[in-house]
Amino acid sequence: MAFEGIGVTDYINQRLGRVPGSIMTFTAFPIPDWNWGWMDTFMRECAERGMICTITLEPFNGLDSITEASARALAARVVQWEKHAAGAKVILRLAHEMNGGWYVWSQQPALYREKFRLVARIIHQFTCRATMMWSPNNGCGYPYQNGQAYSRCSWGNRDMSECDANGDGVVDEGDAYIPYYPGNGYVDWVGVSVYHMGDKYPWGRNTIPAAGTFAGLNPDGTQQCRSPLHTLYRLFSSDSTWITSGTPRAMDATPAYVLKVDASSPPRKLMNIGETSALYNVCDRIPKIQQCIDYSGWPSEFQIKQAWWQQLFGAETSLRYPRIKLIHWFDVRKIEVEGNTVDWTITLNRGIRDAFIAYLASPAARSGYWRFTPVSNANLANNICTDYVPGSTPPPTVIPTVRPTVQPTVQPTVQPTVQPTVQPTGDWYELRPTHIAGLTKCVTAVGGGWNNGDKIQQITCNGGAAQRFRMLTIFKDTSRHVISLIDNKGRCIDVPKWAGWNGAKLQMWACGHDQTNQQFLLQSTGNDHFTLRPTNSYKCMDVTDAATWDGSAIQQWTCYRASNQQFQLRRVK
Repeated sequence: MAFEGIGVTDYINQRLGRVPGSIMTFTAFPIPDWNWGWMDTFMRECAERGMICTITLEPFNGLDSITEASARALAARVVQWEKHAAGAKVILRLAHEMNGGWYVWSQQPALYREKFRLVARIIHQFTCRATMMWSPNNGCGYPYQNGQAYSRCSWGNRDMSECDANGDGVVDEGDAYIPYYPGNGYVDWVGVSVYHMGDKYPWGRNTIPAAGTFAGLNPDGTQQCRSPLHTLYRLFSSDSTWITSGTPRAMDATPAYVLKVDASSPPRKLMNIGETSALYNVCDRIPKIQQCIDYSGWPSEFQIKQAWWQQLFGAETSLRYPRIKLIHWFDVRKIEVEGNTVDWTITLNRGIRDAFIAYLASPAARSGYWRFTPVSNANLANNICTDYVPGSTPPPTVIPTVRPTVQPTVQPTVQPTVQPTVQPTGDWYELRPTHIAGLTKCVTAVGGGWNNGDKIQQITCNGGAAQRFRMLTIFKDTSRHVISLIDNKGRCIDVPKWAGWNGAKLQMWACGHDQTNQQFLLQSTGNDHFTLRPTNSYKCMDVTDAATWDGSAIQQWTCYRASNQQFQLRRVK
């Protein structure tokens, strides 16, 4: 299962009701100092339950931000997890969907291979059980030119020799995988993201997946495009090697071109479905857009998701693709299609969840072939060590500074008599959510008193003191600006009890000394708009459900670059 936000224990107890074989989380990479504590907790909780701990590493500052130092810091922490976090079994999924056009690390084949090899070399050298997952996007539609900001392999933006893997003079679906493959010695798992997005572009219509969509095969066995999952499997995971037209040629100094005319040594990697789900557009915010017109006659959420899990977990899939060993369902509900909410989950609706679990135990899914108990250590990779090798080079000794993993569970009930050592200075600001037309709403401390725990809501701007906050700089350098936001009563915007989960409602609380739950990373998104990320959780300040009405709660939620997570900081007198 792939999820964002809440802790592992809460996720299992509150939503899934079962222990999955693997659980995936997402983090910026290099991992920020203030996120190590949460990662330690995640690793301990999932390892104690016998699960594989899968981490998607997202280099939001670009591939050049991946350095040997950051790779060594990661390896050092993985060693700690393996030794002390209940013997954690770790899969690292680095810069996923690198062949897509929607991430800053997208479509840079040579640089991507270089950075993946750097991290893989260090992880393989210093850790015991950790494995590396190479996880492109499903190749149908490559190079994804429609409206994608980082489609560098299209429209003549790149050197053809870097993007044109099969040498046919064009960059198309036939080039979706090969340019990005780091090489057999660096890749333990071959992953892939495969979603049902609807029936046609622009995506967003609620439709039942056609038969064969997951594998990319028509009923007669022909491929639905040139590079579906079926092609990826034949290239890297099957016992026989698929030969394309064109002359195989070296991509660089190492033999990274993986199409072998000699089928005696195919890669035969285990396959991991890194992300998958079926789109269900709630059409809650903008119901009159093209994708939401006449939605009353659409299939139900259950019908769409049931059809998808029958393709994923049906007997035909496990028999045709026996080296698929893990499937991560993207169990997240978030704003996607032109501002509307997409529910990718199978756990928020109990009826859907129970039907899904029942299907896995049915003969249609080979009666338990897919289990919630984890796969064994022997299945983690083609070559896996069983223990640390005596006399081997020790892991790096420098570990990133981390916060204590145990935070206070009870906050004071009265205001402290000792005031913060640094008083706020500078101008007053209004925080105006940018998803509101005309920027007419303001973040507001509701209550009007001096009480700890006053709620923070979105209210129509009125110029009142409860809508003004002073910005206190805690730390600032060339790349980071950490602030606290203090109201006219000297209280700070606060994440209650250092909560790390999605949906924690922000409040006003007496300012403490160096409290990470009262500090926010200020990040510009352009046009004088900013995200505000609590440094105890590294999530984003968020208007709940992107609501437009007064009284909507201000919470923290996993960042996904939506306008209800961006604020104009408007200076006021």
